[in-house]
Amino acid sequence: QNELAEEIEVFVRDRLSERGELTDWKRIEVAGEPALLLLEGRLDGAAVSVGVRNSGTEAKTSASIRMSGESVDGNNLDGLAVALSTLLAQRLIP
Repeated sequence: QNELAEEIEVFVRDRLSERGELTDWKRIEVAGEPALLLLEGRLDGAAVSVGVRNSGTEAKTSASIRMSGESVDGNNLDGLAVALSTLLAQRLIP
């Protein structure tokens, strides 16, 4: 775990918490995937996950945000993808 991963986790957790009740929050370690930051929890009862992966072979990082469940309200994620992309660009682009 590095400083950027910690910063991203706190950033995402704080932004989601502003949008509703965030429960069951955890960071998932995926065997064989050291460049993957996977965060999971429940936002107002709906499953939410955020993944950030550094390519390792290219100057490329991908991020995904997913929600599923009966109580899904996509409006809860408005702006989160843009804010996360902005944070990543600030930290990763020299």
